[in-house]
Amino acid sequence: MSDEATDDAKAFSTIWAFSPPQTSTDKRAIELLQLVTTDEAAFCARDAAELHHNMFDVAVFASKPRREATQDLRRLFLYTQTTYYHVHNSFDYQRDEIFPAAEWMTWKGLIREMHVHPMLLTVIWHSHQNRYISRAFAQFLQRELCSDEIPSDVADVETFKRDREFVRLFYPEMTRREWPNELPDY
Repeated sequence: MSDEATDDAKAFSTIWAFSPPQTSTDKRAIELLQLVTTDEAAFCARDAAELHHNMFDVAVFASKPRREATQDLRRLFLYTQTTYYHVHNSFDYQRDEIFPAAEWMTWKGLIREMHVHPMLLTVIWHSHQNRYISRAFAQFLQRELCSDEIPSDVADVETFKRDREFVRLFYPEMTRREWPNELPDY
């Protein structure tokens, strides 16, 4: 495997990293993003919309140092996005009874295993902004990631609570009851 392919694999694998319990909610994004970039603007992103802007704004591409510093962030975004849309497709397959419940549980687990990484929340924000997801999938995401009621199949309640607090900080709009209603129902 080439050095570049190895670096890509390392950048992609950071989506599965999780912060230790002692990391404060407001430092979590920086801690995880430092695994992928040196871009100070990315570290200053207060929410998913800002992180997206700090990766894809024309000013980023116009500056060679920023373009290079955010290259792995954009790769991680695309990798996360691909996985996310596979889960959405699996959600639809399960609803259409193409997938058995056991297979759906495997796909569903991918979302929780990302521990509401700032990049996952940025992908969710992007999909919501562009209406790329269904209302039912958005409702599923709310239940899985930021529900006040802890889902019955959560294995680690404390981790779920920490993840939920991070969603409330980094993508607070997602916690609004009406958030899914802005999406198509198909």
